[in-house]
Parts: sequence; structure tokens; C-alpha cells
Amino acid sequence: CPALGWALTLGFLLLGLTSTHAASPVTALTFSPDSQVLASAGRRVVTLRHVGQTNQVTTLETDLPKLTSLAFHPNGGLLGVAG
Repeated sequence: CPALGWALTLGFLLLGLTSTHAASPVTALTFSPDSQVLASAGRRVVTLRHVGQTNQVTTLETDLPKLTSLAFHPNGGLLGVAG
């Protein structure tokens, strides 16, 4: 994808990530336990997307300058963010 310069692939395009924060690289990815939501982290921003849909679910801004890790709780109700 032009905005981020890459996409997830396994022999074919699964999902192209675009960002409204154009110069922010993706630094962490994780799927929710039910595989329905993809969380991606960039510079001070976590974005949640429904898998298979192009609409963005939500964007969470943080005070952390660089996000390095994301993890969903096994029940999917919490998302841990570290940087």
C-alpha cells in the first residue's frame, strides 16, 4: 500500500493497510481472539479495523512516542498497549 509501503501477504493480498497518519509506520499488529478485529500500532496511534471490511472502527491516540506491542485479553474485552 502506498501510504505504508507494504501489505500483509501469504501468496496473495489479504489486507492492505492505509493510514490517515501518512508518515507513521506500523510497529505492531494483533488480531482479536475471535479474529474479527485487527489492531495496528504506529506513532502515538492505535487503529482498530473489522477484518474483511474497509471501514475503520476507531483510532486511539496515546502519549507514548513509539508503540511497540499490542495484545488482546483472551476474552477480547481489553487491549494492552506498550511502548
